[in-house]
Amino acid sequence: MRQPRSGGWIYGPYVNHNHYAGLMEMLVPIPLIVSLTRLAPPKVRAVACRNRGGDGGETIFLSGSRGAA
Repeated sequence: MRQPRSGGWIYGPYVNHNHYAGLMEMLVPIPLIVSLTRLAPPKVRAVACRNRGGDGGETIFLSGSRGAA
């Protein structure tokens, strides 16, 4: 395990939780676009909306980033 030198906490593989939130803000629209358009079959759209879009959006707020949320 690694400890941050200047204190704080590590969120997943990111030492800075703001970086994780920024990445998720860029990735969350992809499954949402798939679920809201006719780019995929109905079952795939339902799974994309339920699993990826919702979970990704929630983790932005759970990461504790002040700039992203």
